[in-house]
Amino acid sequence: MGNALLTIAIPTYNRSEILKEGLLRLYQEWLTLDNNSDIEILVSNNASPDDTDNVVKAIIANGLPINYNVNKENIGGDANILKCYQMAGGRFAWVLGDDDFVKEGSLGIIIEFLRKHLDVGLVYLRCGWVGKCPLSNIYCNPEKGLAKVGVALTLISANIVNKAYVATFHGEYLETMLSQVAFSLEAGIKSNKVAIINRNCLDVAADEATSGGYNRVKIIVVNFLSIWKVFCKSRWYYELVKYDVFRHYLVHNLKHFIFNSDRRFKSDGAMKLLFKYYWPYPYFYVFLAITPFHSVIARVFRLMRGQKDG
Repeated sequence: MGNALLTIAIPTYNRSEILKEGLLRLYQEWLTLDNNSDIEILVSNNASPDDTDNVVKAIIANGLPINYNVNKENIGGDANILKCYQMAGGRFAWVLGDDDFVKEGSLGIIIEFLRKHLDVGLVYLRCGWVGKCPLSNIYCNPEKGLAKVGVALTLISANIVNKAYVATFHGEYLETMLSQVAFSLEAGIKSNKVAIINRNCLDVAADEATSGGYNRVKIIVVNFLSIWKVFCKSRWYYELVKYDVFRHYLVHNLKHFIFNSDRRFKSDGAMKLLFKYYWPYPYFYVFLAITPFHSVIARVFRLMRGQKDG
């Protein structure tokens, strides 16, 4: 393990323009730090056919120190993510999607928090709207803290892992497309400390249009819940997380699963899997019934919240 406090590792493939924007924004944040030697920046180029190589080298030439890796061939997105964890030299590893950007002022907040809490196993960064909350919450019951994060454990850019609590970054969970979830859970459980930073630190999915190609129900329901049960043994928190997956992820996509309306993703057998996992729960049928009206209801709530904030 190197001397850096935090490694920010960016796996990338064929998104040179978006990567450039993200790195330039990260560069501006890096310049504001009082001790930027706390940061290691790593980019792993998965044999991109575009001009990613030129983009990274130009930003290095302009002064941002980047540990730059280029794979000889495309090893797959998940293997490239795994490589980022393996190469990270910092105490904490933050794998940042190449289309997720660090918000202005966020890096300083994160570094200050990590300096004060070296024994925290997992740090989750809130994304999107955050109400009136303390800067952070630390949970010494790790399963409770992990359940608070819930399905957001699958959002790789929002989770910072303390490498001291992960025995080895291996490929056991590569086929699940959620290796990072296993690392996050292991670090949280072994450290007995999970933290949540209650600030909107990320602009997420600048290139959402090119995401897809997998079955979301299989990955987010079957694979995620299976990995959760390996590390977390409480039935109570499992049920809470299972509900969180449904309420904060599946509900927003039910219409796509029912009508197969989002062609970016595979949906074969999606409803069959949902019934398999959720048939005993009354809330499942309630949301099935209101799905045709969900977009209207969500819009009303957003408008109400906007008026309240104003």
